Amino acid sequence: MACLFAVLSGFSVEHEYVLSLQYGGVALEDEYLSPMRYKGWSVGFRNEWWQKFRRHPEWQHTGKVYLGFSRTHNQTYYNSIDALQVRGGWGAHRRFDNLWKGLSISVGPALYADMLVKYIGSYVNKPVSMDLAASVGLHTVLQYSFKLKKVDISLRYELCYGFLGFGFAQDYWESYYELLKGVGHDVRFLAPWHYAGLQHQFSIDIRCRKTAWRVGVEHSFVHTRRRQMTYETEQVRLTVATIIRYKLLSPRE
Repeated sequence: MACLFAVLSGFSVEHEYVLSLQYGGVALEDEYLSPMRYKGWSVGFRNEWWQKFRRHPEWQHTGKVYLGFSRTHNQTYYNSIDALQVRGGWGAHRRFDNLWKGLSISVGPALYADMLVKYIGSYVNKPVSMDLAASVGLHTVLQYSFKLKKVDISLRYELCYGFLGFGFAQDYWESYYELLKGVGHDVRFLAPWHYAGLQHQFSIDIRCRKTAWRVGVEHSFVHTRRRQMTYETEQVRLTVATIIRYKLLSPRE
């Protein structure tokens, strides 16, 4: 299939896949379920890919899909909230290489989609809550690469910031089995003054011979204020990833 794609394209195409495993702490605030703040742990898996445009190699596009689970408890440890998160994104970036001794910057627009389903472990009329949002924002990568003996090392800082879009908001008195009734009335415009989606990561890439690994720390923060209720999720996670890079060649090469 790779050879077939190369024949049809007629261009050399560089691909990079990053498979990540993440684990860390999380704090949740959902006033629809509870007025208290919940804290606990989260674990997740992320698949992301990077690819240059065939006709304009100075531009590249990237896609990400994250699947995670978290378990949190309130301060008294009397109640818990389990959450399942699915997050996806796509962006196109202009890459500026060799700005100064191995320094490069990529910047461009991006689209994000985020879904977080939460279940509270108590006998209430509203045991389930759902955060659903789609936004547009900025994606930036700052990278400094150097060589240490026979090992290639890259220091990376990646920033994703969504600030404008649409989100789903349930009414405080609406029970969970009524959420699907009149969903259109529950979709609200998300403006910067009541929505912020921030995700940034500092990591180190180590490439030695045919293997490449990434180790880093990621912080994410999503805050939404809808219908006089606050929804907030903050996570700090350790990331360990393997990097797969390959190049598809055209028949002329």
